[in-house]
Amino acid sequence: MRRLRRDAEKRPVTLHQSVVVRREVKAAIQLIEWLRARGTSLTTCTQHDIDDWLATDIWVRYLARTFLVWSVRNRHAHRI
Repeated sequence: MRRLRRDAEKRPVTLHQSVVVRREVKAAIQLIEWLRARGTSLTTCTQHDIDDWLATDIWVRYLARTFLVWSVRNRHAHRI
C-alpha cells in the first residue's frame, strides 16, 4: 500500500495496480485467518505451516508472497 501511494504521487494509479493490491491484501487476510484456525499466528508459524497452506488451495495463495516477504523483513514472522 505504501508503494502504491508513493507511486500515485507521481502518476495516477491504474486499475490493474489497484486490482493486484486488493488481491494481495485478500490473500494476506486469508493466510492470517487460516493460521488462526490452526491455532497459530504469523509470529509462531513455521515454514511447514506455510508449505501446508500453499499446498491446500489454488494458485491465488501465491499472492500472499508479498505479505510474507514483508513480514519476514520486518521481523513479524521468524521461522519462515
